[in-house]
Amino acid sequence: TTLRPMYNIAVRGDGTVTLPLAAFAGASTLQVIVVDYGAVAATEVPLPRAPLPCRDLALAKPLDVEQHLVLQKEVAVVLPGQSCTVIRSAAAHAMFNSFGSAF
Repeated sequence: TTLRPMYNIAVRGDGTVTLPLAAFAGASTLQVIVVDYGAVAATEVPLPRAPLPCRDLALAKPLDVEQHLVLQKEVAVVLPGQSCTVIRSAAAHAMFNSFGSAF
């Protein structure tokens, strides 16, 4: 995540700087660059990991409770010259030219 840079942050008398952690939400590291008269210092500070939101996508599209659902797996051999009709357009299918190409 790229955040807006912060400039001219006030430094306390003891040389420390305090920033609100919420200002860096979504970031994993903080790059600090300090520029003083004739000197430059830079460092990267790792930020605490935020918990990742988990979503169960197993049923992202809910099943119709009014409909009876059955999962059927079927293999059919269609000989040369025979025709085959797939009843449901959502059915997954594969075609193989030989028995060996199936494996």
